[in-house]
Amino acid sequence: MEAMEALTLISGKVEKEILNRNEYLVAENEILKSKIKGRIVFKDTERIRLAKMGKQMGLKALRGAACIVKPETILVVCIKLLNV
Repeated sequence: MEAMEALTLISGKVEKEILNRNEYLVAENEILKSKIKGRIVFKDTERIRLAKMGKQMGLKALRGAACIVKPETILVVCIKLLNV
């Protein structure tokens, strides 16, 4: 097996593992959200952390991943707290 084929095989395996982890975390978050009654209040440091990560992901990806905080809210935090 050539180096390029080996690299392709390894990267495909890693990509699948990351996808599986992301799908698991989305499901776990949805379950946790369903068990929480009322509104969840975040500290500014938590909002900033999510906003930084959300900005890198972009709105389309956020819509597929975010289940506790609305993607639009994350982008508002980017604008207000990160001055983006």
